Amino acid sequence: MTIIAEITSPKSNADKIMLVRKMYFSNNDKVKKGDELIDLETSKTAIILDAPVSGFVEYRVQTESSINVGEVVVCIHSEPFDENFYGNQSQININTDNKIISFVAM
Repeated sequence: MTIIAEITSPKSNADKIMLVRKMYFSNNDKVKKGDELIDLETSKTAIILDAPVSGFVEYRVQTESSINVGEVVVCIHSEPFDENFYGNQSQININTDNKIISFVAM
């Protein structure tokens, strides 16, 4: 299993946090270069990220979750991968008051 591309949430002019609005595929689906993968939203704009290469998609985020700018949101693998390979992972989103705003067990 080889990761051939990592896609990060892009830098926004004003926001440090983005919202994941839509994922166009499921994990391990085959994607082609240029396919739309994920919609992200800031307070001012919506951003669609495309596949930079063909391969098998792995989402590292959940729909409606808040993510940080620069966070890896999607990986593209050269072949289908074992979704349990990474073991039990969790994502915790904390607001500026250091309070948990969401928790996702992956």
